[in-house]
Amino acid sequence: MVKDAISIEHLFLQKAFRTVTQDGCISLLGRRLEVDILLVGKKIEVRFDPFSLDKILIYSEGKFIHQALPLDLKLNASLPRRGREKKGDN
Repeated sequence: MVKDAISIEHLFLQKAFRTVTQDGCISLLGRRLEVDILLVGKKIEVRFDPFSLDKILIYSEGKFIHQALPLDLKLNASLPRRGREKKGDN
C-alpha cells in the first residue's frame, strides 16, 4: 500500500541512469542539469515525467537525494574541481 500522494506520483515517473560529470552535472533529454557535487563520478538514478520536465528527481543507492536544477553556467564555472591545480603550482 502506498502511504501518500507523493509516493503514488513517483511510481509513474520514468527512470534513467546517468553518471555525474566532474562539474556536478548530468544530461537528460538534451538538458544539462546540476546535481549535488558529492555525487561526482557516481551512477545515479534520475526520475522524471517526460511530459513535464519541471521536476527531475535524483536518487542514489535507492534513496531520494534532491531535485535537479537547470545548469547555471556562471555559477558552475566558479566551482572547484577535483584534480584541478591552481596556476603557478608546480
